[in-house]
Amino acid sequence: MRLGDVLAGRWSGFVADGDGAKALHEVGNPDHRVRVEHDRERLFINLSDEDGKGWTVIAVDRRTREYGVGQHRTQKIAAGLADGALTDRPASTKPADGPSEDGGKGRTRSA
Repeated sequence: MRLGDVLAGRWSGFVADGDGAKALHEVGNPDHRVRVEHDRERLFINLSDEDGKGWTVIAVDRRTREYGVGQHRTQKIAAGLADGALTDRPASTKPADGPSEDGGKGRTRSA
C-alpha cells in the first residue's frame, strides 16, 4: 500500500463524535467506533464491529509491547479478556486462541 493510494480515496477514516469526544467513528458508519484508553501500564484499543454489536479490544503492555486480544459482545468483557491474556499466565504458556466461558475469545502475542 502506497501513501498515494490512501490519499487518492481508497481508504476512509474515523472522525470525532463531537467536541471533546473520546471516541471516533467511521465516516458514513457511526456504529463502527474506535476508542483508545491508557494508564501507566496498559494501552487499550477498543474497536467495535462494523455494525456496533461486538468489540475487539487490544491491550498492550507499555513497557514490553506484548499484547493481548479479546473479543466479545460487550466492550467491558472484551477489555477484560484482552487484559487477562496479558496477566493470567506467562506469555510462553498462553493459548494462541481459546474461548472463554461466556463465548468471548482472548489471545496473546509477544511484540
